[in-house]
Amino acid sequence: MLTQQTTVRPGYAPDFVIDAGGDILAHTSPPITVALEDPHDTSRAVGIAHIDHAAIAASAPSRRHWRTAGDEQVHHLLNAVDGLPVTDMAATWAIVDMRPGGTARSANRPAGGYFPTALADGLATALFLTDPERLAQHFDFACVTIRTDRVATRSRHFPGTLFTG
Repeated sequence: MLTQQTTVRPGYAPDFVIDAGGDILAHTSPPITVALEDPHDTSRAVGIAHIDHAAIAASAPSRRHWRTAGDEQVHHLLNAVDGLPVTDMAATWAIVDMRPGGTARSANRPAGGYFPTALADGLATALFLTDPERLAQHFDFACVTIRTDRVATRSRHFPGTLFTG
């Protein structure tokens, strides 16, 4: 049996990146660069984000959609009011900062723990139906949204760049 001994220092965590199907939790120095997938062409990127002590999640119907018996394309992002797929939003990204004093204020921390990747995932989904300004009243996060007409909105503190042209 092989063993390895390591000295663990309190409060110290080595660099790591966890990619759970595109939702990413990063605790790195320097930051990593994450491509923002084009919702209309998954072989391309529409921008990049730089994250180091943060979680990023994306939501888009480009990977989970199907055709109905009537040959209509539908997807998994539904409006709870009418039960129909959202048609005006193409993709969203949400970033939750984990640093003390970063974008993750105490309101983002549920009793019993802090789950930045789950929060980022929930926010990315909520952005399909809710204005970012309304969500920002309750959560600290950065985001990008792209409507189906390709108009993008980027929050002021989004740590990245959108490609134009």
